Amino acid sequence: MVDSEVQLDAADFDRMAWLHVDSIDDSLPALLGVGFSDRLYRFLARSPDETLFPERVDGRIESVCVLSFAPASLHGRILRGTLPVLVLHALSAFVMRPDFRTFLRRSVAEARRDVESPAAPEITYIFTNGRLRGHGLGARLLARVETYLRDRGETACFVKTLDTADNRAIAFYEENGFAPIGTRAEAGRRFVQFQKPIPGSDRLPKS
Repeated sequence: MVDSEVQLDAADFDRMAWLHVDSIDDSLPALLGVGFSDRLYRFLARSPDETLFPERVDGRIESVCVLSFAPASLHGRILRGTLPVLVLHALSAFVMRPDFRTFLRRSVAEARRDVESPAAPEITYIFTNGRLRGHGLGARLLARVETYLRDRGETACFVKTLDTADNRAIAFYEENGFAPIGTRAEAGRRFVQFQKPIPGSDRLPKS
């Protein structure tokens, strides 16, 4: 679903897909390309388990956050919900992109062992147009997510980011009230997991 009563048209989905591929170039949607990412965001906009938070500047989407209440099942639901397009783009990426083949090999190896389920609700993606980073769009998105979760009676929000020394997202989350609570591995990479309490949520009933 989409936060509030925001209306999205075809250009908005194309914009979100392009921003995702441009901003998170090592993610699976980016490895599969803009065509798949467009279908992904159409799926997320319909999903009852995810909420999209687009942030506009002068009418155009420039920053996006995806919140999931069922992150452990998200990849499987994406697979079922986008299968024909996913297969088409995956075949092309397998032939053309060595980085996709590496990602796929690591994911298959990981699927053979037990992996800790992610906590929920979890921010699965958040990104901003590179030319507008540092202008507070990401912080505004996090504030919208916090308000949304408080209204639902949730007590915490989770997010993960790559556990690397040069990852500026670590400082970004810490500056916005998230605290590291551990690490976990996905597709051969290690991530830091963060948690942020939602003040006041314990006084509201669960929806």
